[in-house]
Amino acid sequence: MVYIVKWSDDEQNQIQAFLNRVKALLSTNECDFKVTDKNKQLDIKYNLRHKDKIKIIKSLTVEDCVEIRKNDNPRYADTDLYVFIKGTELLSYGEPETVKLYIKEYILEQKNYETVIVISLHEEGMHDE
Repeated sequence: MVYIVKWSDDEQNQIQAFLNRVKALLSTNECDFKVTDKNKQLDIKYNLRHKDKIKIIKSLTVEDCVEIRKNDNPRYADTDLYVFIKGTELLSYGEPETVKLYIKEYILEQKNYETVIVISLHEEGMHDE
């Protein structure tokens, strides 16, 4: 599936601001990858380590963003979820393979603390919509 999203200038600025905040938080390892079956399958299939996943998250661009929506978790209803589809090269049994990843994340803001929460990081097409 091909995603072509026409973002307004304000939306592009919002996405870029989000990505800038994410990258700043990642420089201090403020990131939590949720453990789900789909996410674990990607880790196992491509032998992904935490640093590999951080590198993928850091590589996201405005053009990779396909959706911004309100968080459906009632505890964090005031946060926006950012959904990305990212083509990236991963090693499968030592051979490079281009994989489209579905990535859904947000920034959890607490009183004196912020962290990136990555809800989904798995192959595109595995998400429930």
